[in-house]
Amino acid sequence: MEQMNLFGGLDEKIQRSIDIIKLAADMSEHYYHKPLLIAYSGGKDSEVLVDLAIKSGVPIEILNSQTTVDAPETVYHIRRQFAKWREMGIPCEIKYPTYKGKRTSMWELIPREGIMPTPWARWCCAVLKETSGGRRITALGVRRSESVNRKDRAAYEIIGKNKESAIRKTYEDTAEVYQEDLDDSPYGECRFIEKAKKNAKISANPIIDWTDEDVWAYIRDNGVIYNPLYDEGFSRVGCVGCPLAGGKHMRRDFERWPKYEKLYRRACQKLYDTLKAQGKAFYTTASSTNIEAKSGDEIFDWWINVRR
Repeated sequence: MEQMNLFGGLDEKIQRSIDIIKLAADMSEHYYHKPLLIAYSGGKDSEVLVDLAIKSGVPIEILNSQTTVDAPETVYHIRRQFAKWREMGIPCEIKYPTYKGKRTSMWELIPREGIMPTPWARWCCAVLKETSGGRRITALGVRRSESVNRKDRAAYEIIGKNKESAIRKTYEDTAEVYQEDLDDSPYGECRFIEKAKKNAKISANPIIDWTDEDVWAYIRDNGVIYNPLYDEGFSRVGCVGCPLAGGKHMRRDFERWPKYEKLYRRACQKLYDTLKAQGKAFYTTASSTNIEAKSGDEIFDWWINVRR
């Protein structure tokens, strides 16, 4: 785990982030023959990430994965930002979710998956966001301070089938093994480089050690344009009704965008009808307990009030 920047100043972190971006971009061109891909969500972290990547001067492409449950304000903000960056000559792409080769949405996936998206059943992220980008090096706005679940994250990662099979590398380690490969040195067993040579999907996390205060200080000091929802008091601007945010935030989302509550309730009814047609008429909790449902509204009410 990289710790040095946790206690460093913002200027140090900025330089460190640019170094991570430059190394990722160099490796992307060398192994994948493609520019570094920047994953952009329209949130404050990816806003900083794009600005740092532009300042680094490396070739980049920017990708946004539309989840179909993004707030309208976020969608419009992304379009405005993409128009600006395209004028700068930066390729920008908006990708829409697909399932088995066909366009899909959250509302179609809920009855198909047979369970509401929850912290213990995060199929929504896997289908709606994490399939974009393909086999290449992608820079993400991941930060350790966001969650205890991210405390072991590193500057460079290859995510495996489980935590034990994941490969996590510091900037120094990655720079060393990459240089050894360029020099054709006998560096021994290096799974990270071997995976890169096979075009594995690699994540670079340039702002891994940044805090919320760092992000907002950078935005303020550099005049970075950001999502207007933050000025309405929203601390996060991800998917509307994200179950990871908790019931309080979900209810606030649905007060702000009531149309989304109607869409979720309609999907819950389809889920109920699907389960009933299969002779189940229940849904499963985190403890794998089967709960009988009498309607789609009952499933929705359970979902928004479930303890996380």
